[in-house]
Amino acid sequence: MNVMRVINPPLDTSGQRSAHSNVPVWAVTGGVYRPHLRAITFCLLFLICLIPNGFAADLFVAQLASGSGSGQNASNCMSISTLNTWSNVSAGDTVHLVGTLTSQLRLTKNGAPGSPITIYFEPGAKFARPYWGVTRYDAAIATPNGADISYVTIDGGVDGLITATDNGMGRTYRTNCYGVELNALAGVEIKNLTVSNLYWRTFSADCPGSNVGIEGISVGGPICTNILIHNNKVWRVLNGIQTSYGYYSTNFQVYSNDIQHINQAINVVVSTTFGDAYGMSIWANRIDHFEDYDPSNSECGLWWHADGIFFITNLPQAPTNHNMRIYRNYIGPSLINASGLINITPTALNGPYDGLLIYNNLLIEGTNTVHVNNAVGSQAWTTLIAYNTIVASGAAGIGIGCGSNVTALANVVVNYATPVSVQIDQWFVTNTLAGYAGYISTGYKLVISNSFSSSYIYGRSPLSTGIVFDQNIYSSTHPGFPDLLFGFYLPGASTYQKYFGTWKSYGFDLHSSTNAILLNSDYSLAANSQVGFGMGPNLTALGITDDFYGNPRPATGPWTVGAFQSPSAGFSLTVNSGSGGGYYNPNSTVGIVANSIRGQRFLFWSGDTDYINNTNSASTSVNMLTNITVTANYSILSPPTALQVVPGTGP
Repeated sequence: MNVMRVINPPLDTSGQRSAHSNVPVWAVTGGVYRPHLRAITFCLLFLICLIPNGFAADLFVAQLASGSGSGQNASNCMSISTLNTWSNVSAGDTVHLVGTLTSQLRLTKNGAPGSPITIYFEPGAKFARPYWGVTRYDAAIATPNGADISYVTIDGGVDGLITATDNGMGRTYRTNCYGVELNALAGVEIKNLTVSNLYWRTFSADCPGSNVGIEGISVGGPICTNILIHNNKVWRVLNGIQTSYGYYSTNFQVYSNDIQHINQAINVVVSTTFGDAYGMSIWANRIDHFEDYDPSNSECGLWWHADGIFFITNLPQAPTNHNMRIYRNYIGPSLINASGLINITPTALNGPYDGLLIYNNLLIEGTNTVHVNNAVGSQAWTTLIAYNTIVASGAAGIGIGCGSNVTALANVVVNYATPVSVQIDQWFVTNTLAGYAGYISTGYKLVISNSFSSSYIYGRSPLSTGIVFDQNIYSSTHPGFPDLLFGFYLPGASTYQKYFGTWKSYGFDLHSSTNAILLNSDYSLAANSQVGFGMGPNLTALGITDDFYGNPRPATGPWTVGAFQSPSAGFSLTVNSGSGGGYYNPNSTVGIVANSIRGQRFLFWSGDTDYINNTNSASTSVNMLTNITVTANYSILSPPTALQVVPGTGP
């Protein structure tokens, strides 16, 4: 039999052609050459010609050239100055960084869809010098002013590092310092990179002066498509990760980053006017330690706005960001002062966020000295704040302003220092608002702090309608709780209200709870909490399918409120005519006892008897493998028969 076998060039484990790549693209074995194979050969050769440079290459780069300087391997490194001409790099190539580099890497070459240029840090590779940059274009890795890049991946590998060795308090230099600054268009990914110690600072009134820029990773541009920033460690910088986007941006994701010892962890800025952006997500980031940049120090006015995740719009008509998601982030607890753990702040009259979803976040402020204006603050249009766990100690848990159609559902808000979890004020001018535009609203405005006089309030459009609060849990150790849970003004009135009952009379939190709750060490609901399990609405239709840990939530039926669904969610045990009911950990064994009822005798347990160890014993145990309901059954004792003595005669 004549068999034709097409042999493709073999690849090694790195995706490159092996030493045997001289095998023809086709071969005929065991038969006669057939003319129609010429057409097949031509097509294959044509497709190969479409691949840039035929196949991707590996180039090894160090500060100075070594060996032949060809970049063929780590013993023959190309110098970084030669690399910066980019004449030796094509789409699909991988640039391997070797050793310590003290010169800037200037990115000016684009990859291609499916064939990005990869900058890979070999083990031990790092950018290190006393400081990086006077402007952002002088960062360790940067695009030149006016240039944009696409289809480039920066991979820190095992321990890739960008650091400054002598910049900050008590150091030789106190100046700007930038890690990665890229003007990006499409297909840019930054991962596995450590950016640390760009400016050494500890808590102090000592300030470096004005106009200091210290940014770890910054990526953005007028159009940003498929931008991924993930699994990076950014420590000891002013702003951890800064992103900017403009019209028609899509799929911009910042996730699984460790950002600590910062002023603002993730800062998102709108860079152009008009247009629409879709698919931006910020998720599963760990953010902590704001104390090095204390905005309460008047000498350090530069650091006044400390935030975990901060969205700011500085343009009068910015693009609308549709369906943005912020979820599974862990922020806190090491704070000194902050404006918001999640702070969404558009500019006047534009409402640039539509369909914003904030869910499954764990937001902790851990000491009574903390002043956070709000743990979750949104001044957006059409916002859902749901299934977050907020442990606050010095401020309101949720704050919303200048928006409409805002819904807060199934959140757990625990406030230890004050009784205030949410505060409402009208939008009107007082001395606090001097210099800003003020409005009188016919609705409610949820203000971002404990007291109206201390709020940071900006002149924006008045709140309209559509605020919904329900199925939340509010808990506090304050003696005024729950009456002082909310503070607000009634429409058109100047009398300050402070009663939860009045709040509910206006239709808010009708199905919410103010019962005391117990939290586990990870802030999940303890199994013996009496509320929260099976209390929240099912949001599967919105694409929310898991909890803070990524554990699945039920596809049907109600959910556990707060950020955690399982494994912390316990099973319910209902004991009718007995004791022992409650919520318990899965697989636990729980004792139950039938009530002792005068005139009745216990017979047996009925209900979910498969889980009862002894259905005939009044005191027994139950195996908690699911939600269980049992009932003690009794029989009525017959009344005792009276002994009647009849007088008789004896012998």
